[in-house]
Amino acid sequence: MDCSPEKWIAMISMIGLVCAPPAAAYAGACTEGDDANYVAVIEELARGKALGEGDDPFYCLDLHLGQTNRWAGPRAAKKMARLRRSPLNPRLKRACARLLRRAKGSRSKGYDSAKGCVELMAARGIRSLGKTEILELQRRFFPYGGLDPGHLAALGDPRAVPQLIDRFRSRRICYEVGQGKERTKYCHDFSPRRLKRNRWARKRYREMKIAVLNALWHLAAPASRDFLKQVIAETDDALIKQRAAKVLDRVEAQAQGAAGGR
Repeated sequence: MDCSPEKWIAMISMIGLVCAPPAAAYAGACTEGDDANYVAVIEELARGKALGEGDDPFYCLDLHLGQTNRWAGPRAAKKMARLRRSPLNPRLKRACARLLRRAKGSRSKGYDSAKGCVELMAARGIRSLGKTEILELQRRFFPYGGLDPGHLAALGDPRAVPQLIDRFRSRRICYEVGQGKERTKYCHDFSPRRLKRNRWARKRYREMKIAVLNALWHLAAPASRDFLKQVIAETDDALIKQRAAKVLDRVEAQAQGAAGGR
């Protein structure tokens, strides 16, 4: 039986958000109440109480885009819009601001909760907490690879375009796994030699590229136009070419709409 890390990773990617770093470990299946209940748990954490057994509120309130890599479209856009409009967001912002102030270092108490808050703010399109930009918090809480494409898409900040393009072109994608003292760095090797020899690496590499293109569809930023044209012209992968063309159409349509509204 093939138990290589690449095979396990590929299997996991089929049941979760493709190309996103693994979510924080959690118990339960988000059946302990509605969203307001999980917000209340985060508020308790912000007041200094420990997280008990049961569902992880950060996971349950997070953005879940489905079990496929086809989230470049109106269904995912509507979900992101619902999260941006949630009446619970002011409470989350207040609680997360407190948690972020208390997280002094990567080994400090409350660091993992603060990291979860960064993802929640991105998932709900909240670009800043006071004078603190969510994009800037990536360096502190996601030092190896930044937020995943799904969170960058939901954040809606066009300044993430260069970061996404770099990810698309990268031959090595790293992120943190685990929590507290168990936190460690994990990387995917997408070197030409690795891709030639390992079909799971090729699959993962393709999924990563598709996830980046999905995020660029939601951002629809003019800054991605030249990059998308280059991808369409240079790639031999029919699916990536098709997805890049879809994103470019969206970028052009948004630009025309903006010009027509002036």
